[in-house]
Amino acid sequence: MIKYLKKPCEQCPFLKSDVQPKNQGWLGEARARGIYESIAAHDNGFPCHKTATLDDDDNTITTGREKQCAGALILQKKQEFLCQPMRILYRLGRLDLESFQDEGKVVDTPEEFITMHRRQGR
Repeated sequence: MIKYLKKPCEQCPFLKSDVQPKNQGWLGEARARGIYESIAAHDNGFPCHKTATLDDDDNTITTGREKQCAGALILQKKQEFLCQPMRILYRLGRLDLESFQDEGKVVDTPEEFITMHRRQGR
């Protein structure tokens, strides 16, 4: 069963940089773009880093304990697009789009997410 968080954690990469200053330049533009493309273009979910298990190459290993990232879900909600796993939950009545907390702290657009993670001087 797919599980999801309702509130972004304090280190969520989708938090605006005025909420989490460490996000400015943290991932790098290429990684941020890759994350968003995985969600939008490839229709994948995005597990919260606090619940994911990673292998030596930083690839997520599915264990069944991971939960979908609230920040990623809130951005999807703002874009009026849900990735396939969340569409399934929504259709089954197991995803309440009104249950998210701190939506205003999350970036509003993919462009804002990618630009925020761009490292200075690049």
